[in-house]
Amino acid sequence: MPILPDLKVISAEIQPLNFPIPSGLIKKLVFRVGNIGRAPSSAGDPGVYVNEINPNPPPRENTIRGQKSYPLSSLIPGGSQLYTQYFFPFLLSRKGIKHFEIIVNPKSVPGHPGYGQIEESDYSNNTQIVNL
Repeated sequence: MPILPDLKVISAEIQPLNFPIPSGLIKKLVFRVGNIGRAPSSAGDPGVYVNEINPNPPPRENTIRGQKSYPLSSLIPGGSQLYTQYFFPFLLSRKGIKHFEIIVNPKSVPGHPGYGQIEESDYSNNTQIVNL
């Protein structure tokens, strides 16, 4: 069995901003992607997707109401990369967004075009949900 990297979201939280603006107007999603495997990973672009999810979308629309993508650098075993995404909670609320879905190595999802963009040992741990 080959020695491979294993990418996953190792931490994620929503934080307030630390400067004077009306409370709650803008917040940030801060998350860290790490390689918990035993080999270096290759880079990916996009390497991370952050989906804005409305679990009860209008008819004929899917649950993903917004999406941002980020590149992922090559990571050594134990290495990680920090991301910050700013957002307006009231705008997400208007679209029915209840949580963010963070997907590392998104093209590792079976059935997705480009399956296996970054080869890794465990694809089952590539998604994390962060509630608003």
